[in-house]
Amino acid sequence: KNSKNNFFYKLFNNKNKKIYIVDDEFISPCSANFVSDVTLKLIKNITLVKKKILHLTPNGSGTWFYYAKYLTKLLNRKKIIYPIKSDNFNKNNAKRPKNSIINSNKIQKILKVKFYNVKRYIYDEYKPNVIEWKEKELY
Repeated sequence: KNSKNNFFYKLFNNKNKKIYIVDDEFISPCSANFVSDVTLKLIKNITLVKKKILHLTPNGSGTWFYYAKYLTKLLNRKKIIYPIKSDNFNKNNAKRPKNSIINSNKIQKILKVKFYNVKRYIYDEYKPNVIEWKEKELY
């Protein structure tokens, strides 16, 4: 949320009322807060981790379009969002995988926890900013 180079920042700082968002790439976004919280728990339980390769992501997934719609509704933003296929979007950029979902069951089992759905983490991350953003819009 603090970076000017992240998806959600670009979504809300785009001056266009109509925007096109990729709807065929499946993702599970995670915040720095989520990563740091889980990493701290793993460090505290380092003897359980040993020499394992672990993947970290919240539970659940969706497309970039799905999360753009969710966040604009959550924050009551006036954006008209249209789905677009990745083949028709930014043809100059490198190809991205259609599904970049990873499984974090191993971490959940080690820590004996169940992560929330990604929408809950997005809500926790962005909902406190609604008041701040609305205040900025008043000036």
